[in-house]
Amino acid sequence: MKKVVIHGATNTSNFGDILFAKMFYNQCQNLGLNTYFLNIPFYGIGKTCRSEVGYEKKLSLFQALKCDYLIMMSGGYLGEDVSSFKDTLKRYFRYVLWPNLFLMCKKSVYVLGVGGGPIESKWLRKRIVNVLQKADVVTVRDYETKAYFEQYGVTRNIYVTSDTAQIYSGIYELSLNSEMKNIMQELKEKNYKIIYLHLVSDEKKDSLINKNIVKALNKFIKTHPEYYLIAGNDSIVNKRIDEYESYQNITTSNKVGYKYSTSHDLVSLLNECDLVITTKLHVGILSASLGKSVLAFPTHREKVERYYKQIGESGRCLSLKKVNSDIVFNMLENYHDKKIVLSNEILKKAMKNLEYISLIKEKKGDNCEKKSYN
Repeated sequence: MKKVVIHGATNTSNFGDILFAKMFYNQCQNLGLNTYFLNIPFYGIGKTCRSEVGYEKKLSLFQALKCDYLIMMSGGYLGEDVSSFKDTLKRYFRYVLWPNLFLMCKKSVYVLGVGGGPIESKWLRKRIVNVLQKADVVTVRDYETKAYFEQYGVTRNIYVTSDTAQIYSGIYELSLNSEMKNIMQELKEKNYKIIYLHLVSDEKKDSLINKNIVKALNKFIKTHPEYYLIAGNDSIVNKRIDEYESYQNITTSNKVGYKYSTSHDLVSLLNECDLVITTKLHVGILSASLGKSVLAFPTHREKVERYYKQIGESGRCLSLKKVNSDIVFNMLENYHDKKIVLSNEILKKAMKNLEYISLIKEKKGDNCEKKSYN
């Protein structure tokens, strides 16, 4: 049986990365591949990811290098949000060193559905380009990622797909935990529409949410009393929801805090909501894939805007630093009842990231059928 190692942002409780780990692991298992994650300090699979994926194996680096394939799973880890020497070294040791080691050992590397660029460090660029040049297959989730790495020197075929997480709800059956199920049942009985406000634990960002979004939300809910607000985050944190400045300043009594527990539980909750407001990527992506109305106010410099451009919904996405409460209120009025409908083409492209794994069973690489995978 072929042995496959999956790597990416697995040492985290972050919502999107956990979804990716789960989806890629299950796809490999379904194909009958002997599947592992890297088990190395700081950069290998973490406790939260292990629990959600249902993964109990342990694999040393020496054992990993004896495996046949390395899959670099989806995620935005080939781009820099901030540029610093420390961040460059972290990114190299966390993500880039390992595929380079596999390539040095003459192993096959598949890079599937990643986001990337810009990379300010020329030293880091060179090493990422080396991985992409020598990998068996490279797919990226948007044209901007492809353009960056072609600009940096990649000359091989890079296939543009879309974000893998968009097909999650088409694979897994959604189900709320008992507490939220009871709350949601009560709200539905009272004919409330539901807003999900995505909070982040960073105090500076929370202050911006409070300043630019909450004031607009208070005005909106006052004129639209049919809405009930649920506020929560997308990773495991010690901070209670009622400790967030933004939550404290939401004036309506029709609100409740949601404490994040698992990625699947959050997807199930988003499926019950009507309007989702987020500053990050994957809460918005999952909500879009579930046919919800989404407003995105990112703090990351590029990746969130790329997604809404790709699905033809750029008007729903403005930088949190560039909006004010009046702009946000107008966006709420304009979009609150306009659902996102993803095209079949986008969903098919998202699925391609997982379908490429079947090439491992077929012993094919970059010479795969171009017409089928473009």
